[in-house]
Amino acid sequence: MLVEPSPKKASKKKSGEQNYHVVSNPRGGWDVLREGAKRASNHFATKAEAVARGQELARKHRVELIRHSKAEQVTQHLGYTQQSWLQG
Repeated sequence: MLVEPSPKKASKKKSGEQNYHVVSNPRGGWDVLREGAKRASNHFATKAEAVARGQELARKHRVELIRHSKAEQVTQHLGYTQQSWLQG
């Protein structure tokens, strides 16, 4: 699954700052993908492991982590951008 950057979000970010997504892998398990990437950053057996790694990466790069269901629907946005840190 190739995750494209949201045009609305991409215009607000500096170049190179893409969000991370936790998505179901068709072969089983869960992947952590950076927007625009062709390959997963990481693969895990459980969604909880993938979310934990995705949170680490999103915090490090100060971007959002977007969780998806197995049906590929967005279930949660977790913001780690500088703006979200300033708001609370």
